[in-house]
Amino acid sequence: MPLDMGSQAVNSGPIPGLQMILTEDHLKSSRDIHNNLPDDDILLGVVGEISEHLPQLRLLFEEFGVENLFGVHILHKHSEVPDGFHLVGRTEIRDKRLYYWTRVVDDTLNPSKVCGRKFVFDPQHGLYPYEFHEGPMPDLSKVDPKFFLRFTEYLVTHELTSILGLINDRLALLTTKNYEEDLLYSRSKHETSFT
Repeated sequence: MPLDMGSQAVNSGPIPGLQMILTEDHLKSSRDIHNNLPDDDILLGVVGEISEHLPQLRLLFEEFGVENLFGVHILHKHSEVPDGFHLVGRTEIRDKRLYYWTRVVDDTLNPSKVCGRKFVFDPQHGLYPYEFHEGPMPDLSKVDPKFFLRFTEYLVTHELTSILGLINDRLALLTTKNYEEDLLYSRSKHETSFT
């Protein structure tokens, strides 16, 4: 159900890969969304632009008690995803350390075996996944669905829909200090050819 936000409507329907099981169409659309994101060289350039919004977003996440389930991220890509492939991440524990890695997988991926990890706002569809995580959808039984609407409204109102997205990640942090460290880490990973 779209809600009128002035010149842009906010779709408050179920979020694919988070509130509803993914389909082949979701996977195909995600590749196009990902490939239309800006390159990762924009990361450090937008820190100043978004830093004023991080405290308000943190308060929003805390108000709904989701600060340990979700985070925000700067929309970007490290490379193009070829036709017939998708980005899928996996969490592994090795030597008592937690690792998260993302790889490109082909269309043989079963959409019921993954959930959405990174989401971008699409005016027609609302929050929409463009990167996935192996495993079932998270249990959102204790998450007020109004959180997603309020988050999206904030992005639309402050014209951040082309800069920020939602990440389904219990490890994601929403503090300016850690966010800047994450940006620098992401930048250094890219510069050393790790994606």
